[in-house]
Amino acid sequence: MQDVIEHFRLKELVDQGENGRAWSTCDRYVSYLDRWIGPRWGKEELTAIKAPIVEEWLKNLKFDTTWRQKNAVRLARKAKEKEKDMRLLAPASKARIRDLMSVLFNHAIRWEFTDRNPISGPNKGAGVRQSAKRQNIPDILEVPEIQAIIAELELRERVLLFLDMATGLRRGELAGVKWQDFDLQVWTSTSSDLLWTKSWAGARQRHAETDTTGRVHGTGFAGLVSSNAVSRS
Repeated sequence: MQDVIEHFRLKELVDQGENGRAWSTCDRYVSYLDRWIGPRWGKEELTAIKAPIVEEWLKNLKFDTTWRQKNAVRLARKAKEKEKDMRLLAPASKARIRDLMSVLFNHAIRWEFTDRNPISGPNKGAGVRQSAKRQNIPDILEVPEIQAIIAELELRERVLLFLDMATGLRRGELAGVKWQDFDLQVWTSTSSDLLWTKSWAGARQRHAETDTTGRVHGTGFAGLVSSNAVSRS
């Protein structure tokens, strides 16, 4: 499997322009390969990877809730403390890991490394079963709660909030927006083709995204610009 992973990195996780995957997708794939799939399945032969075994592995996947802390602090913990900090991975995350494993096998089939994909199986229900159902019902804010949040925001954050409400921009698009992206005559905005992201080194970088960027948004921010939330500076 490790050979397939490396081949997949070489062929699919590189910048291929408009024909390739979005940078954010590649970044997520690299994370899953390095943290989950590679360590567990890298040394396994493709023929040894079976759907029930992968399904059982996904069911028991856990992550360390203290992963953001410094390594020295984490390593100093005792065994009981480590176990206490472990939590089961969310179903949606498990489903994404399963989907990536299926992508890897499809890649192997395409390059004739194998002729089977045990993750998807030969027919529906024969592959790895993993629900992506959310664990908790979303907590939808009431109007007074939203008003209380807005009241605490500084001018910049308030503008970002109202702009996102009016346009539906994604987080990366919102962070990369510029004045030239707006046509104040007809009140539309165009998503920037470059999105702000964070590299592993922590530096902020702009990366080209998919063809959904560059789309024009009809906006209701005529009132936004003239409102007290934005105009007072």
